Amino acid sequence: MASRLASRAVAVQTTATLLLSASRHRSSVLIANAGPNAIYIGASGVTTATGFPIAAGASRDFPNSTIPEDLYAIAATANQSSPADTRVWEVFDE
Repeated sequence: MASRLASRAVAVQTTATLLLSASRHRSSVLIANAGPNAIYIGASGVTTATGFPIAAGASRDFPNSTIPEDLYAIAATANQSSPADTRVWEVFDE
């Protein structure tokens, strides 16, 4: 089975912003917060009160089995999104 990598920068907003779509072919995800403030991840209705925090300068690795649906992020402050300071790195097994 071959693997394929995908990476992108995402400008997380003060409303829920799509980070990645569900995929049965994904084997790993790394989300890195290069922005100046924490971001919060979760399902489509994520808020800063309900989301899982990723601190500024921190990253979080997720196996595919923990992401059964689309994953969103939200920022508490508007300056998180300029430039696009959240990085998403995915590994797909195809």
